Amino acid sequence: VFLVGADDGTGPLVLHYDGIAWSRLETGTTGDLWWIWGDGDGVVWMSGDGGRVVKHTVASGSFEEQVVAGENIKLFGIWGSGPTDIWTVGGDTNSGASGTAVHYDGIDWTEVTDLPAAATGGLLYKAWGSGADDVWMVGTDALLMHRDGAGSWRVDEPPVYASVPLFTVSGCDSEVIAVGGFGNAAIARNDGLVWQDDSPPPADVAPGFNGVAVDCERGTWAVGNGGAIWHRDGTWAPTGERPLTLLDFHGVWIDPEGGVWAVGGKLTVQTDGIVAYDGPNTIPTIEL
Repeated sequence: VFLVGADDGTGPLVLHYDGIAWSRLETGTTGDLWWIWGDGDGVVWMSGDGGRVVKHTVASGSFEEQVVAGENIKLFGIWGSGPTDIWTVGGDTNSGASGTAVHYDGIDWTEVTDLPAAATGGLLYKAWGSGADDVWMVGTDALLMHRDGAGSWRVDEPPVYASVPLFTVSGCDSEVIAVGGFGNAAIARNDGLVWQDDSPPPADVAPGFNGVAVDCERGTWAVGNGGAIWHRDGTWAPTGERPLTLLDFHGVWIDPEGGVWAVGGKLTVQTDGIVAYDGPNTIPTIEL
């Protein structure tokens, strides 16, 4: 298991759990890291501030930093269908615009120049797909953007309020789920045919969601502000009678053994990191 986070003054926080103990990995770089994705071929890719992507080759333990976008760009998300098809997305948070997507073909990173205006006019937060010919990106103003096998971009009409951000997208088979919101959770769900508003009703008091993970066998989990961890089994419901923490969760992942991992902290100042786990194993406490 790999986790990434903010730069505490000694470099970005990168943690590795080998099944026995946690260790901090020194990347030799500076700046915050926001997201991480493994290509299934022994390489872990991380995206972050300054338009940077950090490549970690697990076998050798090496790190390689590459600047793939402008220095004012935060790359909030990274995902790929394989080692020769990787996407990283973000934007300029100072202007609230300049939505950016960069693609890696196994040799070079190339910034996408034909994004729709709905994408370049805001921020892109995350990318996910079922393969190279089926890629989704989400962002500000409830952006739901799709790229098909012909390389064409399509922006779909969102089923939720167009003023809310959608922070993360995930899916399984034909189902795609995007989550976000401000005070209340906003969830858009595509069943393979149309987008529907799948948000919990206001009476359920679901805070804004930041992360979602969809697993064909183990279900769907979403995490968000105020320690929110919710599960979808036909309908959305919170796990437990009360939150584990009042800190905000940023991301969630379902491991191959069915364990659910949630990570976050104080997102506005990027301190007080937290890791939560629920699953069949006993995970040791992280001690830095």
